[in-house]
Amino acid sequence: MELESIKSFIKIAETNNMTLAAEELNISPSALSSALQKLEKELGYSLFDRSVKGMKLTANGKYFLEWAKKNESFKDRLIADMDRSAHNKGKIRIGTMINSDTLYIMLSAFLERYPDIQIELYDEKAILDNYLMSALDAFLIPKEDMQGQPGIKMAQRTSLLVMMNDRNPLAAREHLTLDDLKDTGFVFTAHNGRLDWTYDYCTSHGFSPDVRFVCEEFDDKLDLIANSDAVAIGYNTMRLLRAQMRKIKAIPLLTEEKVNMEFWFVWRKKPLNPLMDRLSAFALEFDQKGRDYFSRN
Repeated sequence: MELESIKSFIKIAETNNMTLAAEELNISPSALSSALQKLEKELGYSLFDRSVKGMKLTANGKYFLEWAKKNESFKDRLIADMDRSAHNKGKIRIGTMINSDTLYIMLSAFLERYPDIQIELYDEKAILDNYLMSALDAFLIPKEDMQGQPGIKMAQRTSLLVMMNDRNPLAAREHLTLDDLKDTGFVFTAHNGRLDWTYDYCTSHGFSPDVRFVCEEFDDKLDLIANSDAVAIGYNTMRLLRAQMRKIKAIPLLTEEKVNMEFWFVWRKKPLNPLMDRLSAFALEFDQKGRDYFSRN
């Protein structure tokens, strides 16, 4: 996503007219139109409804305009990032849809090689409906959401687990079904008034969970599980996290269909942060040599 394209988009949104926007930007209307079409293609949706009366922002366009205005300072930040990048210093911002021990192993090895680079991790709330619109540099997302961006396979979800504290009577079971949980309270995280994917999973299988607690942060969710009789459904990718939390036990959830979902570590084809050149190269090395190599070294 080029900085000039963002500025051009803002100008079109302010004038609602391609010709007027082109005049103020001192470029031809055809060049501005081509830039807008390129931006819309990169984002994957239309930003404007076109008509003889002018141009009107779509719902996605309004959302992107809000984001673009907040990030008009990208150029200044980019210059500063480039200066720090020359000395292997600065921050890389990563959004994650799941907790993956493989990701943590890779980032730990990366930081050993580049100790002056800082990694900031953000949960799924920071990943917008279109993650490319966020201010993040890299993303751990489902494979089907990659939108043609480069990346490496990081995790695979092959089973669902019911997390609970070890004092819960259900913790003695070898496995559970949704029907076993009909009298059990659930903990869900929520973003923008919408409960997390596990609620949709339950309802899509004809099960109405008892919503006992709703919180915003994943850490709060774990605290509630550890200190109440409520449960939550999670992924098998959380095994190292569970091992460090002795109060929480995970029981396999029997499902009618086979669970098989890949999560990929993804970055932009044209990174906004120059330090991503180092992390993307390291990620490809990590993928080639394998997790065990970096776990041993």
